Amino acid sequence: MLRLKECRKSMGLDRIQLADMIGVSVKTLAAYEQGVHEPKIETMITLSKILNKSIDYLVGNDRE
Repeated sequence: MLRLKECRKSMGLDRIQLADMIGVSVKTLAAYEQGVHEPKIETMITLSKILNKSIDYLVGNDRE
């Protein structure tokens, strides 16, 4: 996800914290941030709520 790392850092969260919050491993979260894997829609919704950003913004389709 294009902007995931940027948003996570702006919220003051490290990978361990955010991974725990969304119920995935740190390795999986890193793969999301690097664009290696895409999260399931349920995970995307959770990330959107936690980071207070739209899914479109997180994937780079929209500006906020």
